[in-house]
Amino acid sequence: MADNIVRQLYVECKKKKVSTGNASDALVAKADDHEKLQQSKFEKYLDVKSKLLKEDIIRLELEKEQQHLIEAEQEIAAVELSFVFFQGFLATWIVFSPALAFLILFEEIELCYFLFAPLCFTNLLAINAEKRLQIRVSELRENASMMRKSQLDSASEQSMREIYQGMLEKLSEMHTKSRQSQQSSLLSRRLMLEQQVSSVNDEMILVRNEVNRLSSALDDTGYEGLLHATRRSAMAVMKARYTKIKDELLRLRLATHTLRIRARSVQSVSALEK
Repeated sequence: MADNIVRQLYVECKKKKVSTGNASDALVAKADDHEKLQQSKFEKYLDVKSKLLKEDIIRLELEKEQQHLIEAEQEIAAVELSFVFFQGFLATWIVFSPALAFLILFEEIELCYFLFAPLCFTNLLAINAEKRLQIRVSELRENASMMRKSQLDSASEQSMREIYQGMLEKLSEMHTKSRQSQQSSLLSRRLMLEQQVSSVNDEMILVRNEVNRLSSALDDTGYEGLLHATRRSAMAVMKARYTKIKDELLRLRLATHTLRIRARSVQSVSALEK
């Protein structure tokens, strides 16, 4: 009878060992899944960061266009100044040139045309340049308005990026700490369970050997009463050890349930922050 109890306890301890190993493996798998989720979040953050870098490149291009606008406005101011100077020079030359009056007096129109053709051509070139510059200025002003809008968008995106980056850093730190603590606790728990199971196996082997020795000795002497008493004492010892092992396994179940609740709470917090 004592042999049967020992065998049953040995089988039950092996089952508990397997179930405990499976539970620890499941917790490790959950931790790995959580790590993969954080990795996917970090990849999304990298995508957002690449988009923001593209926006920064566009902003730099618009700033360059704005610089071109400033240069074009300076060129327009220079052309207008030269055109004013040219008009003043032309007016002075018309007023104070006696040769022109002489040509007009004697109706030398062709010679007047010959003299004024370069000046008129220069004036036309200045007008065409001014038109091109006005078109360029209008385009650059549109680009400048787009740049201002992009700057406002980039400012809002910058604030959102800082907030999102801070959230990701906090989540990564929390995930690293929780994963390290879970791994350390699971490793220590698994080592403790393996030590307990090995010690229980050794004790059961010793008890079984002792029961076999006593059974053989009592069979040789023929004291059935002593044999029954010894078996009852062995049964009581094994029952006490079984109760101790059962309590320890119940405590481990409670600890595993607590770890599951913590993992669910971490997942819910990460889902809400997302």
